[in-house]
Amino acid sequence: MQSSVIVPPSLTFSDSLTLFDGNRQIQFSYYGSGHTSGDLVVYIPQDKVLITGDLVHDYEPLFWNADPDQWTQTLNKIKQIDFDYFIGGHGGSHKGKEIIQLWQNYMEELKAKTLEAIKDGLTLEVFLNKIRLASFVSLQNGYGDRIQKFRTSFMEYWTGPLLDAVKDEISYLWRYYTQ
Repeated sequence: MQSSVIVPPSLTFSDSLTLFDGNRQIQFSYYGSGHTSGDLVVYIPQDKVLITGDLVHDYEPLFWNADPDQWTQTLNKIKQIDFDYFIGGHGGSHKGKEIIQLWQNYMEELKAKTLEAIKDGLTLEVFLNKIRLASFVSLQNGYGDRIQKFRTSFMEYWTGPLLDAVKDEISYLWRYYTQ
């Protein structure tokens, strides 16, 4: 690596950039913060394919570097795009927008429960001890099972029960909203 030369980009953009390869347009767009402040999506309109990176994918949303309020707004914007398939930053491709809506429902519910606990004056420790998966509507109908499957199958360093994932995300949200 010491002999590597860093070459700065010669083409940049703020909101969007469209490239043409002769047969197809490739649209690069920034719709707002999500998993990070620099999340981009790539859209190929002729094929109705959207590439989302870590804005949404097969696993669970991770709030480590995220602005949770912006993230859900960004998901609203990308759901307006006319696509049939999307490819996330991890896992396979998906038909339709169902996974995006499942993510958004889960994120909104995590945020709402966290903000309610803060408003009620609970400590993080007390709140985490009260968490029960059965109370999460967004994890019903197979979505919680889906997250657990990917945690145990593909994320060796994040194995463990789904409840651990929920508590981790609530801990990040708690710090975000109380600092």
